[in-house]
Amino acid sequence: MQSKAINESEVTSNPLWIVQVSTGGIRIPPTGYGGIERVILNISKELSILKDVSVILIDRTFDAGDTRWSSIGNIQVRRVGSRFFGITNRLTSSRRSLRFIYDRVAELVYVIKVFPLLRKLIHNRQANAIHFHAPMTAFLLCHDPTISKRSLYTIHSVLHSPEYKPDYGYIERVYGYLDVWIGRHAAHLLTINPAQRSVFIKRYGISEDRVSLIVNGIDANRTQVRTIESVVNKFNIGERFTVLHVAKFSHQKGSDILIEAADILVNQRGDKDVLFLLVGKKGSEFTARLEDFITKRKLGDSVKFTGPLSNAELETLYSYSKIFALPSMADAFDIVVLEAMAFGKPIIGSNLSGMRIQVEDRMNGILLRNANPESVADAITYLKANKDLLQKMSTSSRERAKQFSWEQVASKLIPIYTSFK
Repeated sequence: MQSKAINESEVTSNPLWIVQVSTGGIRIPPTGYGGIERVILNISKELSILKDVSVILIDRTFDAGDTRWSSIGNIQVRRVGSRFFGITNRLTSSRRSLRFIYDRVAELVYVIKVFPLLRKLIHNRQANAIHFHAPMTAFLLCHDPTISKRSLYTIHSVLHSPEYKPDYGYIERVYGYLDVWIGRHAAHLLTINPAQRSVFIKRYGISEDRVSLIVNGIDANRTQVRTIESVVNKFNIGERFTVLHVAKFSHQKGSDILIEAADILVNQRGDKDVLFLLVGKKGSEFTARLEDFITKRKLGDSVKFTGPLSNAELETLYSYSKIFALPSMADAFDIVVLEAMAFGKPIIGSNLSGMRIQVEDRMNGILLRNANPESVADAITYLKANKDLLQKMSTSSRERAKQFSWEQVASKLIPIYTSFK
């Protein structure tokens, strides 16, 4: 979509003021693909080019060069600061035991700083609608009725998807309770897949008119990229049938299932032409177990962790890979699937409520009814052997991605925001 520049003469003296409150955990604009922060940024960009709409994005400071007020295009960015934020920014992965505690305290400090700012914006009539994206922030700030009556909250997590049935950890249970409380006290609740919406209406008793389904979007035209030759050469992605996996590595995302599928293909079926590239951050106990499995099964030449990548580097992998695989156990709506589709990649994914919105089985990918290593390996073998089908799915993915534009997301949000004016 072509961005429309705002003509000052078109803006009325009484615009619709929308405040987007970031998570405060990752800087906006973020680096890399996916993530809540990128969703917040893209929604804000699309809204900010509309006539008679003003967008203020609240974020926190991340380095000494951050100023209180700045701009990203037409978006006004207001950063709240604290010396405590500097401590969290300097923590390293070697001090992970402290990181969790500091991050939770940083959340609280962020809320304390945001609260008077929101009250001031409301007093100045610069906050018709306040859109939250993080449970702790929304929960604490929605205790103020002045804020809650004009608040929206988007549930980005998978906690309330019907397929999500792991052993809940303490933090997950807390965040799940917070989501329900916010849903009952905020003015409007947004979900990113229909199954979640149904859960909040039927299980938690929230009225239908206060829960809306608004899925994430994608810039489907952002596919003309500059190839990073060093990335192509480093992973030899031009020479092998490349399967791409972009995720926060976990069993929920099916990362271990994918690596076990690689073991089946390489060590049981003798297919050494397939290359699995896993994009994401390592360093957890889970990834350590994956690396140990890769070493024991001698998969080092077929399964590679890339580590975090820049936008350009990841776009190169999207361009050169043959298929994108995400055999998740549960997912609300993965934006990385849309990103892969925009680059014309067939998708191998689980037959889950969120994935079904994006992938039409046998049209732009394969939906696995039972995501296990054997079924993933079979799907990869099937697509690798059927080049004509692979090409048809590639075309279908690219066309289907165009149905999920940020323009459409903004057009669905505007009536909700306007109802608070």
